[in-house]
Amino acid sequence: INECLENTHDCDKNATCSNTEGSFNCSCKNGYRGNGTSCKVTNCSVLSCGQNKECVQVNNISICVCKDGYEEPDCRSKRKKDFDLVDVDECTATPPKCAGAGQRCIIFPGAYRCNCISPRQQLNDDESACIDVAASIQGSIAISNREYKPGNGSVGVDFIVTFNDTIGVNDINLQQEFLNALNITNNGTFLVDSNLQVTKETDPIFQGS
Repeated sequence: INECLENTHDCDKNATCSNTEGSFNCSCKNGYRGNGTSCKVTNCSVLSCGQNKECVQVNNISICVCKDGYEEPDCRSKRKKDFDLVDVDECTATPPKCAGAGQRCIIFPGAYRCNCISPRQQLNDDESACIDVAASIQGSIAISNREYKPGNGSVGVDFIVTFNDTIGVNDINLQQEFLNALNITNNGTFLVDSNLQVTKETDPIFQGS
């Protein structure tokens, strides 16, 4: 006998009847609580929605819905309390995120971020494109054993500077970076030999003296 179909059950009007072998079960609908034969309206102060969910009032009934940035596996008008929530992958959404040239999309819990693939580029102000950044020097300068010239008061140095990528690096911006980094006193001047050049090796390097 299917008590649910024949309406011979004693479930509350705000409960759902489920037929079982030789019997039936009553469970309160979403927004109500009780043992199934007696269901009372719940409110957000007593309703625990769990992680990534929040309680809202719909037609004076409290229900749990997904927070912004999350979606239900099966979004229906009649929501279930105990559904599993999944993080929305904005990086594979349509239209695609981070679609500018040289960009890539990184997914985070409940969010995403765009950045540039090349370490020598950064996002512009509105994050619509990747632009080249000014050359930055990372390395060391070693003073070599060169002859001291009393008249000019010069000191010679040899240097090797390594870069991840030599695109956009030349002797002009390299010299400017040295000028910005060196502490030159007493009206001194930084001079670079005219043979300064970029040399492609296994790792791109600048060599000069």
